[in-house]
Amino acid sequence: MRFLFTALSTFIVVISIINQAFSTLQVDVSALTSVTAFNCAKNLGYSRAAIRGYFEAYGNNPGGAIDSNFLKSYENAKKAGYTDIDVYMFPCTGRSTCKTPKQQVNELVKLINDHKIIVRTAWLDVEVDEKS
Repeated sequence: MRFLFTALSTFIVVISIINQAFSTLQVDVSALTSVTAFNCAKNLGYSRAAIRGYFEAYGNNPGGAIDSNFLKSYENAKKAGYTDIDVYMFPCTGRSTCKTPKQQVNELVKLINDHKIIVRTAWLDVEVDEKS
C-alpha cells in the first residue's frame, strides 16, 4: 500500500511539473482592443491572445454575425508582437432566428481565409441563451 501511495504521489508531482512547463497565460478579448492594451497584457506574461471573431444573436443582429472588432483587434495583437493568436466563436444557439451552425462557421472561415489570417486555434464558446 505504501508503494502505491508513493508511486501515486510521484505521478502527481511529475504531472504538475509537466503542466507548469507547458502552461501559458492567454488574454481573451471580446471588444476592440488597442495595441497598448495588448502590450500591457504581454508585459504581464500573457503570451497568447484569443479574440472573439463571431458572436450570438441579439437586437439588430438576429442570426449571429462576424464581430466587427475582430480584424482590428487581430491587427493590434500582431502589432503588439503576438504570434500565438486564437479566434473564438460565440455562436447563436437556441433561437429561431439563428443561422444554421454551418452558415455561422462558414462566415468565420471565409473571413479568416479572405484576410489571410493565421490563427493557432479556433475555439467554440457554446452557451445556452437563457432569453431564447
